[in-house]
Amino acid sequence: MQAAYRILVADDSALLVNDKANIWDSKKLSASDNQQVLPKDIHIKPATKYYWKIMVWDQKGNQSAFSRPASWRTGLWNAEDWKGARWIAYSELPDSNKYVPLMHGSGKKSGGEAA
Repeated sequence: MQAAYRILVADDSALLVNDKANIWDSKKLSASDNQQVLPKDIHIKPATKYYWKIMVWDQKGNQSAFSRPASWRTGLWNAEDWKGARWIAYSELPDSNKYVPLMHGSGKKSGGEAA
């Protein structure tokens, strides 16, 4: 059973190869938590790819190796993060690209006909 863990987070996967983290190193935390661990002291940016890996300790003190690195990308949090992006609205699509099934509009019952 998990008794502790350590998570490394970096913005460059090469750092994790050497067990380094430039964004967050949880250090060894005594906890059996293993899902949705939310760090309180991590500073991440919108629209950025981050890499992470983890190791765990069991109740007997046995330590695992670090996991293989994985990644996630943060979303765009505020309007200014979109930097002038223009939304593609349904009303601006050409008729040939509109798909409106019967339950949502006046399309054919087969669901494959444009409105």
